Amino acid sequence: MKDNRGQVWNRGASIHYETVGDGAPLVMLHGNGGDKEDFSGLIDYFLPRYQIVLVDSRGHGRSDTGSLKLTTGLMAEDVLAVMDHLGVAEAIILGFSDGANIALELAVQAPERVQAVIAVSGNTDPKGMRALPYLFIKLQYRFWSFLEKLGLPVGNRPQRYGLMCWSPRLSGEELSRIDSPVLLLAGTRDLIRTGHTRQMAEWIPGASLVLFKGAHHRSLFKETDSYIRQIRGFLKEYDL
Repeated sequence: MKDNRGQVWNRGASIHYETVGDGAPLVMLHGNGGDKEDFSGLIDYFLPRYQIVLVDSRGHGRSDTGSLKLTTGLMAEDVLAVMDHLGVAEAIILGFSDGANIALELAVQAPERVQAVIAVSGNTDPKGMRALPYLFIKLQYRFWSFLEKLGLPVGNRPQRYGLMCWSPRLSGEELSRIDSPVLLLAGTRDLIRTGHTRQMAEWIPGASLVLFKGAHHRSLFKETDSYIRQIRGFLKEYDL
């Protein structure tokens, strides 16, 4: 088993990555406010068949924020830079929350680099979130932005909350061009509206959709076996 970690420079930021294993490339992308360690309990489910590529998204973990406005599109470019650095021509992309949004951005931006997408609790527009959480996020963005203007130390909180306010912005037309297999997983009590998740499945040709009754936004990490069962079935179906 090979373990490797390093940094890749892309568009004004140093992006941290780590690889585990030797099999077919499987890139794992965490959610807003997290880092690659979020997947520590999932890695063993995919070894030894896959080589896991873990990426700290721009502005998270050991990756720089940089001076550019945070968007899921920019973060997708960072993932491609890591793949280029590692010599990974194409990979399965598994993303959670904002990581799921980045995975879908990749499928739109660089379809030739994406074998399949597993998107857990993702959205294609900020308004895909339920109303109250979306309102809370917007208020948090304004609060931390105000403190930043006062010169107080706020880290990159304005950028991270802002990311959820303005990104992603994937249209139905863009999603309709995705030609790789896509599995959408979400809970019926998710941060993302169930109707939005269903709409995503309608836009993406041939997308598989699984809604876990009563599951919440982070149920991937609490009811892991149920989610892994669906992911393994999807990968087996497409011989990946």
